[in-house]
Amino acid sequence: MSRGLGMRRRVAAPAAMAAMTALLAVGGCTGDEADPAAAAGPPVLPTYRPVDLVSRLDAAMSEAGSVRYEVELSDGRTASGEADLTVATGRRLRTSALEPPAEYVATGRTTCVSRSVVTALIESASRGLRTPESDLPWNCVHDRGSVYAVLLRNALQIYDPVVVVSGLDPLQELTHVGAEEVDGVWLQHLRVATSWQLEFRRADLWVDEAGLPVRLEWALDDEVSAVADFEGWGEPVDLTVPPPSQRTEHEPVRVPVRVGSMRP
Repeated sequence: MSRGLGMRRRVAAPAAMAAMTALLAVGGCTGDEADPAAAAGPPVLPTYRPVDLVSRLDAAMSEAGSVRYEVELSDGRTASGEADLTVATGRRLRTSALEPPAEYVATGRTTCVSRSVVTALIESASRGLRTPESDLPWNCVHDRGSVYAVLLRNALQIYDPVVVVSGLDPLQELTHVGAEEVDGVWLQHLRVATSWQLEFRRADLWVDEAGLPVRLEWALDDEVSAVADFEGWGEPVDLTVPPPSQRTEHEPVRVPVRVGSMRP
């Protein structure tokens, strides 16, 4: 796997392992000559049914409380982020997708994005979105249920693997590929469908013994795929919003805008 995981896998073969263990026992190998952990094979990793996959993933992530992640896209774009899963919309995400690089932070009812996101939204929505002129680097809104706040979040949620995990659709597909050893850690490899923008695509997910995502691979469209590595489950994250001196907080005049299927 890229970055921390290195993609060095070893797929478990239970029958072969059992045979090797028996052979070592007959040959009289001592504990010093054999690796007990290797002989034992993978630990008991979680298995799922289509009806409980997402709820169990959500429960494990909520219990951990927070996470950081790194994302690489096949076209060279990158993103990094952190999430507080105990706070509604508790996210901080940075991406190289826009110029200058964009950043998004949301906690409680407040959503803030860097000005480059607002500029991109205005260009893509044409007359569908109007916002006041400002030289300040941030644009913030304090009503997370407003159309404008949803647009701000959706503009960058495409890079948020936590959202993708919560939106997996195991009723369309759920396959236990099997246990795989990655950098000395045994993980359960799952293949699941994801209903990204109402188009069903395949996603591969690796989870650890606690049922926490470690790696996610998914397709954004027919040409671009993404790989996310999760780390630091349960460690503190920074969701500090920009100070008032750096942000525009005027709610824009809004006209009806079609909002996609992504969750707020």
